Amino acid sequence: MKKKIEKILALSLVSSMTFANLSFAEQQDLIKKSETVYVTVEGNEIKDKSVSVWLNSDKNIKANDKSNLTNVKDLKTDKELKSENGYLKLDENKKDIYYKGDTDKKLPVDVSVKYFLDGKEMKASELEGKSGHLKIVITSKNNRYEAKTIDGQSRNVYSPYVVVAAMTFDDEKVENVTSDDIKVVKDGKNEIVTTVMTPGMKQNLRGIVEDKNLDKFKDEVSVEMDIKDYKPVEIYSVITNEFFQEKKNIDSLDKLQNGVKELQDNSQKLVDASVKLSEGQDKLNSGISQMQTGVTKLHSGSQKLASSTQQMQGKFSGIQSKVGPIQGYVAQMNDGSLKLYNGISDYTAAVGKIKENTAKIKEGSEKLAKGATDLDNGVGKLKDATSQLRAGTENMKEMTAQKDQLLEKSSQLSNGLNGLAGSYGQLADTVEQISGKSAQLKDSSAQFNEKLQQVAQLAGGAETSASAEKIARGLESSAEGLNNAIQQLQANNEEGQLNDTIAYLQAQKNVMYAQAESIRNAGSQNAGQQKLQAALNELAQSSSALSQGNADLSNALMRTSAAMNQSKAKLVDSSNQLSQGLGQMGGALNGADGLSTLKDSIDKLDDATGQIKGGSQTLKEGTLQNEKAMAMLLNGMEELDKNSSALVEGSSKLSGGLQEFNKQSALLSSLSQINEKAIIPMSNAINMLNDGLGKLDSSTGQLKSGSDELASGQKEFSSKLKEYKEKGIDELSNKTKDLNKFKDIIDVMSDLAVKDSSFTGTDNNFETKSRIVEKIK
Repeated sequence: MKKKIEKILALSLVSSMTFANLSFAEQQDLIKKSETVYVTVEGNEIKDKSVSVWLNSDKNIKANDKSNLTNVKDLKTDKELKSENGYLKLDENKKDIYYKGDTDKKLPVDVSVKYFLDGKEMKASELEGKSGHLKIVITSKNNRYEAKTIDGQSRNVYSPYVVVAAMTFDDEKVENVTSDDIKVVKDGKNEIVTTVMTPGMKQNLRGIVEDKNLDKFKDEVSVEMDIKDYKPVEIYSVITNEFFQEKKNIDSLDKLQNGVKELQDNSQKLVDASVKLSEGQDKLNSGISQMQTGVTKLHSGSQKLASSTQQMQGKFSGIQSKVGPIQGYVAQMNDGSLKLYNGISDYTAAVGKIKENTAKIKEGSEKLAKGATDLDNGVGKLKDATSQLRAGTENMKEMTAQKDQLLEKSSQLSNGLNGLAGSYGQLADTVEQISGKSAQLKDSSAQFNEKLQQVAQLAGGAETSASAEKIARGLESSAEGLNNAIQQLQANNEEGQLNDTIAYLQAQKNVMYAQAESIRNAGSQNAGQQKLQAALNELAQSSSALSQGNADLSNALMRTSAAMNQSKAKLVDSSNQLSQGLGQMGGALNGADGLSTLKDSIDKLDDATGQIKGGSQTLKEGTLQNEKAMAMLLNGMEELDKNSSALVEGSSKLSGGLQEFNKQSALLSSLSQINEKAIIPMSNAINMLNDGLGKLDSSTGQLKSGSDELASGQKEFSSKLKEYKEKGIDELSNKTKDLNKFKDIIDVMSDLAVKDSSFTGTDNNFETKSRIVEKIK
């Protein structure tokens, strides 16, 4: 379609730009009317026929334009122009008006084409893909003539129409193009064929021009070629009588000669104009070539851009399934962090209470150690006394004399036993208090480990690979330390009194190992959450301190319990023996015949006090160890209490960070919409741009091809016009035999040209020129 437009424009410009300028310039007061009739012929039948009209004036156009067109529309505004009584009423505030319409008026010249393949006539459509020797015959028939009497003889004088035809062949399909009537030009890969026909001119000039020159005025031409896999081409033709549309009133031979001279001059102007048009077409062709290169590069870039956006669209297509669950996970983590913060707050409060009670326990253990020391010292003195009694049984008199002193010592021993019993009561109370506080510590530790496990699970989405590994190793180290404590308890659990404690610690150890594995898995799956990493580090340190405090307390209770069990057994046994010995000794001292019995009792008393001394020594050592253990426990609890504030602060930061993370994670949902709202529309737009550029690239190639054809055809047209002037008009001027007869013929031809100057209609207010452009398939 673009080729058609370009060729039509170029060919119509040849006539409208040249002849219109020659005549229109002479009558400035008239409205200039330029008509172009567009015709499509298929199978030698007219399929479409329309007319475009350009009105031009030095002033705003206000006139009634005579017109036989139907469906008339303004080309610029698409406004329908109404016709009344065969006239278009124009009242416009502009100097140029363009409109078009339909017509059924018969053409003044018929152009037909015949095809012969290997001597057999065929239709153009039947030649598709054929091979052989092809002959194309183009015939023009002039339908516009009038019968006139010239030099006393009646003859038909035809309106002076000129037909310019052109066609282009692919040299890969066609070769050996020959013709005596047509000019063949090689242009790259194309063979361009052009010709000029003057239907009726030979009849007009017969008898006036020499016969050998009449053959130059042709109404039929032919071209032959060899074809291979042939593809039918379109033939373009321009029909016009603008050469003769100015009426010449030649009243004498001088005027006739002047008229011929003027005809020569105008012909020369036509040749000059066609040369300039050819030069302009060359420049246009060069510009189109540059445009084609630029469009090709632009199309290549758009293809790459379209491919990139397709890849981007694919990358974002699955983001919804990945981003969607994140906000839910973060909300769970945020909820867990709040629970953790509350649990740690409860835990730190319990640690404070444990620290307070541990101080009291330490104070009690110090008193217990002092009492055990005093007891051991008293038992030592008692042992010294019984030893003296035993040694003095040999001297009964002396022993009798010391009766009161012995009874006093016995009374002191009895009081010591009572004090020992009281000390054991205090020790039992203290151990019970320690056990109670240990239970509180156990509960707080369980709460802490539960919260830590929740954090480990909830932190599964954070990117904390490196920190998680450190925390996991720390938990495993704590679990190993707890395992060593369990082994020590098991070694001292001969009677099974520590079974519950061991079972609890083993459960804690297993929880620590499970937490370490959970944190390591979470860290390996997601790396990079700095806030969560810091909080977990602080939490792991606090967990280690709590585990150490548990271990210290368990060891202290274990040692205290063992010492008390051992000392209690010995003390009870020795106390029983001592009480028995004292009773016997008292009875012996009070009886008349009990000296012998007294001696035996004193011996037993001395043996019992020896055993009591051994038990009190063991008790003293145990209480001293217990005092040291409680001091260590108090230090551990103070360290644990000191870390409690850091633990609370860390959990608070963790909770705050996760709350902020929860807010920010809501923004992730917008990522799922970026594909639908941005990338897909952008991709569609780029694809449309790419398709458009592809069509533009292809069309630019066609435009370049058509421009090449037009440039070559224009050169040939210019050459033909020059040849027509030299061999037609000039020859007519130089070799006219009968000037009078020639004058009459020219007058009639000029009259006919003026009558046929308009295809749609005109009057005295218009200076009209017209031409017909045909596309023949």
